[in-house]
This record gives sequence, structure tokens and C-alpha cells, in this order.
Amino acid sequence: MAVSGTNSTVLLTGETGTGKTLIARVVHALSKRGGPFIELNCAAIPENLMESEIFGYEKGAFTGAVAAKKGKFELASGGSIFLDEVSEMSHALQAKFLKVLEGGAVERLGGTVTQKIDARVICASNRDLQKESTDGKFRNDLYFRLNVFPINIPPLRTRKSHFAQLCRYLTASISKRIGKNVLDISEAAIETLMSHDWPGNMRELQNVLERLIIISKDGIIAPSKAIHGQPDAKDTLNLSEIERRAIETALNRTGGSRKETAAVLGISLRNLQYKIKEYGLI
Repeated sequence: MAVSGTNSTVLLTGETGTGKTLIARVVHALSKRGGPFIELNCAAIPENLMESEIFGYEKGAFTGAVAAKKGKFELASGGSIFLDEVSEMSHALQAKFLKVLEGGAVERLGGTVTQKIDARVICASNRDLQKESTDGKFRNDLYFRLNVFPINIPPLRTRKSHFAQLCRYLTASISKRIGKNVLDISEAAIETLMSHDWPGNMRELQNVLERLIIISKDGIIAPSKAIHGQPDAKDTLNLSEIERRAIETALNRTGGSRKETAAVLGISLRNLQYKIKEYGLI
């Protein structure tokens, strides 16, 4: 990715769930910047806390500020700062953000000292920021400042040419994360997955693949009715079976000690003894 080796601002756009965060991490990983990747979802932070999160604050800046705190820009020094859903910023905060972009410095809330920063800025939005700026919902000057190198990420339903490669990459990544050794996904399963429109984009695909990895057998994902809905009944365990297996596993780990098993499971010894008898684990 050509832009990765520069310090230019990147603006990622696309539908929710298309993988904007993943692309932002790739841009940072391929850059020459050795600092951290600092992420902030602007839609997840209350408006009254957003300024202090981004720019930091000094001790006594407001009630509860018992010590100074660095903001995201300072924390991203030498690295990259990723502001997701940047369109959720208030106009007042957009003006301060623009000032930081143009001046390369921040001033903590309640502070008087301007501090130089060296953070590569990557922003993302699932809205059309050009239209938002035309409609007056997003600052026009900030939009043009962010729109240095725009990357529009198409929805998953239009990215079928490398769908198989994506599924295999995600299968390996998810398998490693959840601790299940699934080596591959069958061509038939990929064809079945490709027939879906994926309104939830990458997020939906990741969830479906994780479900399929959990119920997979012999280290490979095969076609399943669980792809577009809930897992088949034969692939799930009812509550009693889950409970029985949990008790059996805990008993094995504690060497059969019922007192320790009860403590591990967080139930009374009397209740455990009843369950052991009920499930025939004596």
C-alpha cells in the first residue's frame, strides 16, 4: 500500500463492518513508524469526555482530575492515531482537531503549555463526509484536511474475487485466537458462504466463521446449515449437557475432590453432590 510508507493523513470510508479498523492497522503496520497504534472510537465516548480523551488534561482541570493524563495524540507519539467514526465529533471539537492537524501540537485541557506531537492520523467514517460537509454537518475545512488520501472500502458482497483467500486468512486467525486447531475451510463451504449477501460485512463473516470453527470436525470447515443461521441442533449442547461436562472437567482437574470442585464451579458442596448423582458421575 503506497500510502503506508508516508506520514500522510488517511481517510477510510465504507459501510459499517467492512474492516476499516483492520485496514488502519495494516497502514500502520506497513509504515516506518515504530511507535504505537492508538485507537479511539468517537461514537463510543460521551461528548463531554471526548476532548479530554483526545487531548489529555492537567491536574485540577475539572472535578475528579486528581492527576495529569496524556491524551490519545500524546500516546500515539512516533506512531499512528486512528479516530474511528470521526463524523461523530461535535463542531467545537472538530475545530480543535483541525488546529492540531495544522499546527502539529496539542494543549491539554486546563493546561497552558503547547506540546509538539508526531502522530500519523488515520480517520474512518461510515458516512459520506463530503455530503456531510456540504450539508453543514461536518466542517468543510476539516473534511478537506482529512481527505489527503481517501480509501473507500467496498462492502463484502462486492469483494467475491478474493473471498476464498479472505476466508482462509480469517479461519487461521480466529482458530489461533479461540484455541481450536482448524487447518482449512473446504471449497464447498466457501461456495456456500459466497452465496450470502453479507449485510453485516466483515463483522458478520467473522462471527459466522467463528461459529463454524467451533462446530468443525477433523480440522476443516465443511458446509453447514449453521452458516446463515443458528447452529444445527445436532451441533449444539443443551444446558444439562453443558453442565454435566463442566462438572466432569472440574472433577478431573481437582483429582476428584468434591470440595475443590464445588469451589471451582462456585456452587455449594450439597448442590454438587446432587448434580453428580443426577448425571451419573459417581
